[in-house]
Amino acid sequence: MIITRSLYTPMTKVTKQLLQIPGTARTNILTHPGILGFITLEQNQLVHHFTEFTIRINENSIATNTMLIRLRNFQLSNGITNPVWNLDYDQLSNFSYRNNLSASILYRMRTLDFNFTYNGDGSSWSIPGASQSLLTMILQSNMKQKLLASFRNSSLPIYRLEQCVDNIHAQLLPWPIIKSSLGRSKKGRTPFWFNWLSSQHAPQTYDHNIIRRLWVPTTPMPSTDRRKKEWLYFLNNNKELSIGRLTSRSTNNTTIVLTHWSATSHPFEYMTCTGCTNKSWLSSNGICQIQLPCSRSAVLPDESFI
Repeated sequence: MIITRSLYTPMTKVTKQLLQIPGTARTNILTHPGILGFITLEQNQLVHHFTEFTIRINENSIATNTMLIRLRNFQLSNGITNPVWNLDYDQLSNFSYRNNLSASILYRMRTLDFNFTYNGDGSSWSIPGASQSLLTMILQSNMKQKLLASFRNSSLPIYRLEQCVDNIHAQLLPWPIIKSSLGRSKKGRTPFWFNWLSSQHAPQTYDHNIIRRLWVPTTPMPSTDRRKKEWLYFLNNNKELSIGRLTSRSTNNTTIVLTHWSATSHPFEYMTCTGCTNKSWLSSNGICQIQLPCSRSAVLPDESFI
């Protein structure tokens, strides 16, 4: 921008002197076809880039593929679920175009009411899903600029609300569990946009009891290594799935004793149980202890923990 001004400003000054008009006169006077028809550097660049953009998206070349990749990168980095070709100026004006020339040209062309019709498979430019897109929700907020910056800086491929909620109870999942489900580390700070979403998401009645008629675990039984104090899930006397941490084993490893953890009123949150109908006894510090056959328990997978 500085180099452009250093070249363009002296040219306009000399042109005004030759036309014998004041140096403070508006530059757009020079561009009038009936006076001089002066073409500014911005106009020259726009004509060049608009022409090149139109040619490249219609030819089948490496340059076409490169431009489409850059546009797809812009779409995914901003969490846009609809094809970028269908977005109007008001929608495009919310995004940042830094370091993406292809997307910037598209935005400038939409500014001047250029329309595009994609002749390929339009569904390939859409992110499918049954729930509302997160971007749509963010754009309706009065803090959309701050939220958009946080949403854009998130490296996770999260685009729709259904990726953030439990599909059974429609409860918002904790951020570490969402990251773990996408194969990422659970460590790290919760982004601003997700904290905002948590405050906007209406809670529903949560029933933590999962009743099973048959005990069919999907993970291995507890290890026979006495040094390991594993987290387990088990079927209690009421045929409900419960959670506990292994405390001790019998000599022949057929019976185990575990500390029972009960669910709270908040989803995915548990605390040590101080006594329930399934307890075998209470420890010296008043914590519920349950004794049961090893075959009625299984190891909780590591990704279940925050």
